[in-house]
Amino acid sequence: MLGFYLNLLIFSIGLLELAWGISACVREKDASEYRGFVMVFTAFSSMVCCGYGFMGLIPDVSKAFIPRFFGLWGCLGLILSEMAIIIYDMDFKPLTKLILVNIAPVFGFTDLFLHGRRGVNTYIRHDFYNSFELSDKRFILFHYIFLIVVGTILLVMSVRWYKRKKIKREKRFVAQIIASNLVLFLSVFPAIFPSLFFKNYPTITYSIAFSINFVIWMRALRQKMSFNMTLKNVSEGIFYKIDIPVIIISESGEISLFNPSAQKFLELDENADSLGIRDIFTITDVETLLLKAKAKKGEDYQLKLSVKANGKNCLLKCAVQQDYAGEPFCIIGTILPLEELD
Repeated sequence: MLGFYLNLLIFSIGLLELAWGISACVREKDASEYRGFVMVFTAFSSMVCCGYGFMGLIPDVSKAFIPRFFGLWGCLGLILSEMAIIIYDMDFKPLTKLILVNIAPVFGFTDLFLHGRRGVNTYIRHDFYNSFELSDKRFILFHYIFLIVVGTILLVMSVRWYKRKKIKREKRFVAQIIASNLVLFLSVFPAIFPSLFFKNYPTITYSIAFSINFVIWMRALRQKMSFNMTLKNVSEGIFYKIDIPVIIISESGEISLFNPSAQKFLELDENADSLGIRDIFTITDVETLLLKAKAKKGEDYQLKLSVKANGKNCLLKCAVQQDYAGEPFCIIGTILPLEELD
């Protein structure tokens, strides 16, 4: 039963990776270039675990080579994708780039065809799970040479990548990639020198290694995307550092957020909570109703008001922010002191 649960776990991890990657792509809509790599990594990594896991679970062993082929395809896709992102980020010489971009995929797809064919392995049905033994040993040397050569190239490229980085967070990003490559490189050796355990569970080391690789890459890419020059990443800094009072007002008229400049101008307590617009400004019932009505229609509006705490006169410029469905959900209020306008 251990084999059944291990393969079920591997298959489940593949589904979790797919869900994680889709969620990451939905969240990070501005970082288009790295978002694309996340989608590619997610697709190939889920193919590895789902393919190998389903190969170990499928009742008909005569069909087990099909999910294994998809698992191998996922392994190759992840390796080539990693090479692509390193080539994309590094300024390689044209000849080096030409060799890597053209020869590596040819080498890889040749190995996929030779090692993923139907007659390469003999599939064995155990109690509730499958394993396989190599039956055609003619091309196994090519397969191991491919794994060792590509693993070495990735390690060398990653070290060079690390040396070229000057910023600490960039070096930390690449260091995580080197760690993931070491995990992949070490996962080859149990397959070359199998023990009894690995003979019964031949894909377990690859599945675990590529899952760890996926987690490390996803964490590294998320950190990378967090420091991209996108509107999402800089807007929070602008909100808190700009020397203009800004308040965020809900449709019901409550102050949800305010920046330090607004806190100083309105003389608000830092931990102020559940403040209504009438608690801060001297505003009539008619003006309050008009402001709410404009907000519901998605129309911008401005009012001349005075601050209750200090009596300062100001112009409150209200811009309605809409959600993805085009419905208004908050008001961005910019406060301009009338003394400065005069």
